[in-house]
Amino acid sequence: MKKTSNPTSPTASLGASQQPNDDKNVGAILKSPAELEKLEKEITALTQQVDQYKNQALRALADYQNLERRMHSERQTIIEQANMYLLRELVSMKEDMDKAEAFDKNPGLTLVLQKMVALLNKFGVAELTVMGKEFSPDTMECITVEAGKKDNIVTEVHEKGYTLHGKLLRPARVTVSKLQVSQPELADKI
Repeated sequence: MKKTSNPTSPTASLGASQQPNDDKNVGAILKSPAELEKLEKEITALTQQVDQYKNQALRALADYQNLERRMHSERQTIIEQANMYLLRELVSMKEDMDKAEAFDKNPGLTLVLQKMVALLNKFGVAELTVMGKEFSPDTMECITVEAGKKDNIVTEVHEKGYTLHGKLLRPARVTVSKLQVSQPELADKI
């Protein structure tokens, strides 16, 4: 069987020596070493441009991830501050209910107070125990000072202090004892 050439095919106009798969054709496309060097420079330039765009994309992604983290952190801070404000108000209300219960032993009031304490505990509020302990300016606020047998000891609690997940929610307001030195002891020390 004899092959006939199709005049409409893209390779029909090429001669036998110019077929696309011919090794001579590759040599004809790359005419000179100067042209090859020029193409290599273009490839290098394009590769550098791709690397530059890739680095810009990576930086943009990192900036976006940092923005997401910062927004999440700021959102958490705002929520914590709002919770602290609300819980301070609830603690103040609990203190008022404690005073009312001390005045009138109403079983209904006692039940509501117990539920409020349970609710505060559920959200991480804990009462500071300061009576009889050494004064600490980190968790206490000294309202008055009175003479005592020991120095810097809490002798009376005016307002209870509270923490929220280990952070100070409200300082305890207290009276602190101050050791009184008698005049003869003072003279001996001088």
